[in-house]
Amino acid sequence: MVKISIALCTYNGEKFLQEQLASIAAQSLRPDELVVCDDLSNDNTIAILSEFKTWAQFAVHIHRNENNLGPVKNFEKAISLCRGDYIFLCDQDDVWLPNKIELSLQKMAQMEAAYGADAPLILHTDARVVDAKLNLIAESLWHFQKSNPAKGKILNRLLLQNTATGCTILLNEALKKKALPIAEDAMMHDWWLALVAVTFGHLECLHEPLILYRQHGGNDTGAKSWGVLAALKVLLNFYSRAGVAMHVDSGRPKRVTYPAYIKVAF
Repeated sequence: MVKISIALCTYNGEKFLQEQLASIAAQSLRPDELVVCDDLSNDNTIAILSEFKTWAQFAVHIHRNENNLGPVKNFEKAISLCRGDYIFLCDQDDVWLPNKIELSLQKMAQMEAAYGADAPLILHTDARVVDAKLNLIAESLWHFQKSNPAKGKILNRLLLQNTATGCTILLNEALKKKALPIAEDAMMHDWWLALVAVTFGHLECLHEPLILYRQHGGNDTGAKSWGVLAALKVLLNFYSRAGVAMHVDSGRPKRVTYPAYIKVAF
């Protein structure tokens, strides 16, 4: 029997955390475990999690970091601690729609039937963009961002724009084994996971929105419209974070620059 894990990262999340936890508890298909890694919150986050643990109908494991890790390494830790065959990534401030787990796993089963259970796989979905009070901003995150998830499966496009939003991601154990540890210079954990999936396995999308993606001014990333200016910012960041290597061609060294996260992946 398959085991379902949720990797939740928290940091000073008291304002919205209870709604997210309630939406996980209300899923049509319950997870087997919720793995929480807290990045040294100094509000009531731990108390909220501890209270939820007393009544949740699945295992809740709360880990408090000794040092502040930041979102990338905190998610790396949470994923590494998950024991499930399938791992959902979860942010502290969103709301899951009731059939998120069930529909995502149905699509993942189709992917494994097509590509094999040993293939590193990621599924990501669309989301409804909402404000802090859950009022609708946009019915589709992809339309709001002017992004095309189908093109996100093409490596050269994925290098420029990540369409796999972390809080919508479901990954299988094969992807976990291939992607961890996350490169030190990775821009974000979801982008790294998507790059590994496209390079060594497969990335697919489900067009149905399965979460309410809350925008409240304190998001680590958030919903951003995509266009020429956004692309230029990515390119500037691309070169500012470039790694330098020596490539031997016909006996002569040549300087080659490329992003450090690609250097580690390949």
